[in-house]
This record gives sequence, structure tokens and C-alpha cells, in this order.
Amino acid sequence: MTNHVMEPDWTKTGTLPLPPARNLRSPGPRSLAAMSARIVANNISLISPSMLNPLTTSPSIINRIYRDLLPRGLTFHAWKLLSPLLGPPLPTPLQHFTATLTDPQHDLKIYTIPLTSQTGAFLAVLKIDRIRHIQTNELLTLAELPNLSVLEVTEDRFDESAGGNGIGRVTDNLARGWSEKPCAFRALRRLRLWECRELSHRSLRYVTVFPVLVGYSVSGPEERWDGAEGEGRELGWEEQDGELDSLPTEEEAEGSAATVPTASLELVPAPGKVAGRSRVGYSAWPKRFFSRDLKRAQGDSAPSPDGRLGTGPSSRSSTKRQQSSHQTSLRPKKRRNLQDVFSGFGM
Repeated sequence: MTNHVMEPDWTKTGTLPLPPARNLRSPGPRSLAAMSARIVANNISLISPSMLNPLTTSPSIINRIYRDLLPRGLTFHAWKLLSPLLGPPLPTPLQHFTATLTDPQHDLKIYTIPLTSQTGAFLAVLKIDRIRHIQTNELLTLAELPNLSVLEVTEDRFDESAGGNGIGRVTDNLARGWSEKPCAFRALRRLRLWECRELSHRSLRYVTVFPVLVGYSVSGPEERWDGAEGEGRELGWEEQDGELDSLPTEEEAEGSAATVPTASLELVPAPGKVAGRSRVGYSAWPKRFFSRDLKRAQGDSAPSPDGRLGTGPSSRSSTKRQQSSHQTSLRPKKRRNLQDVFSGFGM
């Protein structure tokens, strides 16, 4: 299900016309359940999860609300309300939600906060395509999203205002900043960074610390990726010939992906506002695709971003044990009773 929506509140905006007039030839009055469901559906933008809690004991009413909204198109707000109440298994239209925002004007958090689920009720996919006003410090906060499974950022290659003199926002320093966040990208499976002039093969070392990342796709100046294949292999990455969409995720491999709904949000520029890809003589930078086997990577001693072995995720438990042992050895001795001390001096 795809909705092209505009601001201000993208989660509650969409095409939700009132339902068609009731067929007067239908026999008898409508039931109380049917009328209640119609009222909730007509005012879904005002409904909070707590308001629906009393209805969780009446699945038939929740289904009526869903069937009433489905022909009109579900907003993201309605999707978040209903998807936890109708599964598993979820109806097919509720398994995936996709929204495209054209020419977004607000801070990135306006779009990412609604995508956040601390309980993992759904996975999030975020695509940012050449949105010039989004700054590096905003991109840095993306590592804190607990349910972000796919992140795709495309820079505007010809934006000279990005950081002064055409310096991009997606850089090795950004990747390092991501890696230094506590619990960074704990659900991220795929990371795609396109047209990034300041990103290099050194970023492989930083993204390696993301615990479940299996695919890393990039494009940028070819000279900045010289030696990437060798360095990637040392870190457990294998360079591929094509896109990584064909690689099954861990959930797909276990056959459980359908039980977790997915919400996808794409931020795109207004038509004609960005003309970078139509520049005369424009030639796309080569794309590189890296993948890794998580089970094999976790079995090895993964390097940390600063290059030291034995400090990756696989060795953290042993490090904690060593620290605990060290702290035990440094623990101060039990203080003796003062009377015992004085008696030793004949006092």
C-alpha cells in the first residue's frame, strides 16, 4: 500500500473520503457494532491506542473498522493503530505500509519519531533522496532508531552548499559517529549510501560493528574505494557483483518475516528542484556491494572501529569477564575491628 502524502502531519494525512451512502434497500437498522465501527473509522485521526483498548476484546469490531477504512486508503496513523490488533497473521494490506513525502521541509526527527517502535511492533525502512536541508547531526541520530532495518541515503552530488565547497554530509566521520552510539543500529540489516563523495573504504571498519548488518552498498569516487575488497575481506565482508535485495534476511530465512509488519518512508525532492542527475556529462560513480555472513563473523574476534582486535561484539562478554576478575582482585580487604587492632598493641 503506497500513499503520496503532503505535510503538515504526514502520519494522519491521506485520502480518506466519507463512505458512500448506505443502500436504503438493505433490510432493518444497522447494528450498534456497525455504527460504532463507522464512527471510529470516520474519526480515526483523533483516535489514540488507549481509546481502542476496550475494543480488543471484540475482534469483530476491529475488523469492521479495518474493512471500513481499507477502501479509502489507510494513513500511517491508522496502520499503526490496527496492525497490532489484527495479527498475527496480518491481512496482506497491513503487512507493508509505504509512504512517499515530496519536498519535506521540517527537521528529520519530524519524520523519524513516528517510525520508531521501542517494542519492535514493526520494522522501519527509511530512504532519503537528495534532501539538501538535512544536516549531518540529524543523520547521526538515525543510529538510535531501535527498529530501523533498512537505511538508504542518496546525496545530491552537485549540491555545492552541502558543507561548503561541495563537501558531502555522508562521510567516514559520520560512519564513525554512528559506530560510537550505544546500541547503534541494533536492527539494521541493509545500509545503502549513494553518491557520497566523502565516503571511503575506511567506513567498512565502522559499519562492521552494527550487530545484524548483512548488506552494505555504496557509490562514490572510485579512487576513494581503492583497496576496499582486501580490507573488506579482513573484516568479514565479501564484495558482490549485484544488488543485495536477493539475499534473504535472517527473518526470511527462518520463515518468520511475515509476522513482523514493515513501514517504509521515502523522502524525495520536488520535481525539477534537483537537476544533478541531468547535468551534461554526468556519469554515475560505480556502485559497490558488500555482504557478510553474520554467523561466521560473530564466531571470529571482530575488530573495533579503531582497528584493535578482540574488542568487537563477539569478544565483549570475555572482556566483561576479564574486567570483573580484575575488579575482584583489586577489591579492598575487609576492614578489621578496631578492638582487634588495639589488642594487637596490648591496649
